[in-house]
Amino acid sequence: MKIVYLPLCADPLHYGHIRLIKRAQTYGNVILGLMSDKAITSYKNIPQISFNYRQEVLAELKGIYKIVAEEADFSTYLQLKPDIIIHGNDWASVNHRLYNTCLKLIKIMQKWNGQLIEPKTTKGVSSTWIKNSV
Repeated sequence: MKIVYLPLCADPLHYGHIRLIKRAQTYGNVILGLMSDKAITSYKNIPQISFNYRQEVLAELKGIYKIVAEEADFSTYLQLKPDIIIHGNDWASVNHRLYNTCLKLIKIMQKWNGQLIEPKTTKGVSSTWIKNSV
């Protein structure tokens, strides 16, 4: 079975994340790279839900093989060398704050023939939108 790596902040978790997790499950065993509080703060904002609570919620979802802590440098991902990484296509824009990270990960994955799959993000929902509308 292939190892599928899915980095998530899940702050807060929403139906777009659930859809992405279900999609990831169709490719193999899903390892969630749950971004640490420090990682989220480094490029987004201070998380509203702590790492431990986000991990507790995600652990209740079926079909997740493992949850690991992920830092902003994606070091855990690089150690695991998964067959597939899945990330919403929102970072593919040159103007996105993670665009250079995306390019770097693609280049690194080529060393072990890893594959990047970028499904379209779910329209009408994002963690940022949810936080800003409360």
